[in-house]
Amino acid sequence: MNNTMKDIRQSATYAEYLQSEGWVIEKINNIYYFIKNIPVLGSVIKLQRPSTMDLNVLGQLARKYRAFYIIVEPTQDTQIKGFRQASPYLPSKTIILDVSKPIKQILSQFTKDAKYSLRKSEKVKVEHTNDVERFSDAWIDAVASARHIMSVSQMKGLKKCFKDNCVFLLAEKDSAGGIFLVANNTGYYWHGFANAMGRKTLSQYQVVWKGIKWAKKRGAEYFDFEGIYDDRFPIEKWKGFTRFKIGFGGKIVEHPGAFAKWRLPV
Repeated sequence: MNNTMKDIRQSATYAEYLQSEGWVIEKINNIYYFIKNIPVLGSVIKLQRPSTMDLNVLGQLARKYRAFYIIVEPTQDTQIKGFRQASPYLPSKTIILDVSKPIKQILSQFTKDAKYSLRKSEKVKVEHTNDVERFSDAWIDAVASARHIMSVSQMKGLKKCFKDNCVFLLAEKDSAGGIFLVANNTGYYWHGFANAMGRKTLSQYQVVWKGIKWAKKRGAEYFDFEGIYDDRFPIEKWKGFTRFKIGFGGKIVEHPGAFAKWRLPV
């Protein structure tokens, strides 16, 4: 399934977004490299989900930008000479749902519990919102300091760069929400949240279901849930939303994680 997918981090729109966040972009042989200049120290280079990998190009960029740290997150298992396994920056395990099928067939992939939750929450209204501040406030109220969230400026940058391929959804009373993106032929459940009321009313099921249908209308053939719990790189707090995401069916896909290299910035 994922052989026909090109990851969002290797899309022109994502590169534009990172550039707006202060990263330098290099596109070489149709592969995007992201460079963050750090005053005095040098730079950090990251290469994420490339279709091919050229260590010679990485070396050239490292010398050009005086990189002291290089991060590579490949799509498939590979040996990267001189690099060591590191904690992933991107989700190392995810679920990919085939949304090229008719809606009824997509729904048929859901588990019994997910179908029940959709029926039980069917009266929950979900709306598109362009009010990023309102979305941010709802997100902060839902998670407090439990986890990192995007800043308002980052969310505005996302909307500016992805345009119609970015949507912010909010359930009624701001009880749950989600950011969804489309790049190439794939939709992404970029971020999501639910507060106590949202968990009680199962609002997030309606948010995600609407996000899936929106991505399909935008031309997506696949839908990436952007991360589930991976016992190779365990993050305990991911177990809860992993149970939620698995309910929507799809295929579990594993990536090898991250590989990093320290070097003298010369």
